[in-house]
Amino acid sequence: MPVLEKLHKELAPKGFEVIAVNLDYRVEDALRFLRRYPVSYPVLRDTGTLPELYELEVMPTSYLIDRKGIIRHIHYGYRKGDEAILRRAFLQLLEESDG
Repeated sequence: MPVLEKLHKELAPKGFEVIAVNLDYRVEDALRFLRRYPVSYPVLRDTGTLPELYELEVMPTSYLIDRKGIIRHIHYGYRKGDEAILRRAFLQLLEESDG
């Protein structure tokens, strides 16, 4: 989430938005995490429907959804260096939607 926060701050002026969905069973766990890693984008809480709907396999998973609601890229997990991969995917989609 800190990587997405950084990218959100950088790319929001170009129309990039982030919406996080928390799947923790205990609200306290999510709130503790957000106190440690605050973000400027919305964090929603799911009651268990989204993992099945989006065929969630690993956590975290990032879905890049275009302005028409079409999933254009799925990024599974997070490893050091993934920020560059995500940034490229985000910029590519933003450039497509500008054209």
